[in-house]
Amino acid sequence: MKVSIYGDKLYTIGELAKASDLSVSIIRKWIFNGDLVHFLTIYYNESSNKYFYKLGLPYDDDELVENSTIKYKLRLGGTLSESNKAT
Repeated sequence: MKVSIYGDKLYTIGELAKASDLSVSIIRKWIFNGDLVHFLTIYYNESSNKYFYKLGLPYDDDELVENSTIKYKLRLGGTLSESNKAT
């Protein structure tokens, strides 16, 4: 499944690990420590309990997940697009 917001692709943690040639555990550790807040935006899909990641800073209209300072709500519909096309 491809997911994007405003045309910017959202990645899974596995895709980030593969692209960076780092382990998932290293990336998760850096995210948890807040080391990537200037490089990645974290989106949480409440309905599927999944996380997606966008390279770059959050958009002005992104809403934080309750009780979080780094995770944003993944908007369904509107500017979010999903497709199941194989690449």
